[in-house]
Amino acid sequence: MAYYRCCLLDEDGRIQSREEYESESKAAAIEAARRMFVQRPHHKAFEVWQGARRLHDEAREPTKALAASFPFDPRSARPWSATKAT
Repeated sequence: MAYYRCCLLDEDGRIQSREEYESESKAAAIEAARRMFVQRPHHKAFEVWQGARRLHDEAREPTKALAASFPFDPRSARPWSATKAT
């Protein structure tokens, strides 16, 4: 048996809850995570991890794009400004 981790996420993709468990296979681990997800309708998505590898992710509905939540332009090191640059 291998160890797996299910991360339950909010609408911004942040971890709200985490469960660690053993499973006989990757498919069984994903199915166990899916059951946890169904029992917790306030979470918007989940990921299944084995160590440092993400094996699966699934969402109820499309989540916000990660770049939309950045407080800065990811293409530059400068923060976005509400005022016009001169």
